[in-house]
Amino acid sequence: MNDLDLARELCAFIEKSPTAFHTVATISEYLDKAGFRRLCEGDAWSVAPGDACYVTRNNSSLIAFKAGTALPEDGTRFQMAVVHSDSPMLKVKHNSELDGPQETLRLDVETYGGMIDGTWLDRPLGVAGRVMVRTEDGRVESRLVASDRDVALIPNVAIHQMREINKGRELNRQIDLCPIFSAGALERGGRRTAQNTGHPAHPVPEGRGLPVALIAAEKLVPGVAAEGYRHL
Repeated sequence: MNDLDLARELCAFIEKSPTAFHTVATISEYLDKAGFRRLCEGDAWSVAPGDACYVTRNNSSLIAFKAGTALPEDGTRFQMAVVHSDSPMLKVKHNSELDGPQETLRLDVETYGGMIDGTWLDRPLGVAGRVMVRTEDGRVESRLVASDRDVALIPNVAIHQMREINKGRELNRQIDLCPIFSAGALERGGRRTAQNTGHPAHPVPEGRGLPVALIAAEKLVPGVAAEGYRHL
């Protein structure tokens, strides 16, 4: 594989991995294709020399290993490599809907990781994560979701309103980093209409927070009703 192919594979991996949950799912796919065997953390493991295995915890962290076939002459040793499966982000709170000025909608978020706050302004943002759903047969399952379009933005202040902005500005994370959310096809009354989307209307669960409503309206999974979405 040449450098260009490696770069393309890396870009594809990043596109499929917007959260730690997605990252672990993507790596698990790679390991399955490479012949690794998935282990359950709660089971007794049977590992033979030469086995290639992996185990996950909370579907947000992963350990993969290969068992050696022979001891080195100087004794037993391990070779390890450790990387992050997460990255700095804005986490959407459970009760996430905030009323903004002029009937705008904002998301209540909290920062995660070592963020450079200013880099999050004036850039299109999506929503991704894990939701707990209740299927039609009553079971509760976790599902990964990610918006396939930009749905939020943290706007900067026009220079006319802050003449000294180029001299530096300290952002209040509780106020300045709450994104404006594009309800888009969603009506405040709790229903997505065919007229403004071009798609059939789906009921949106009220009181769940807009990100979950968005997912329920646009990312319905077979076997899960819209009202079955519980938490992002």
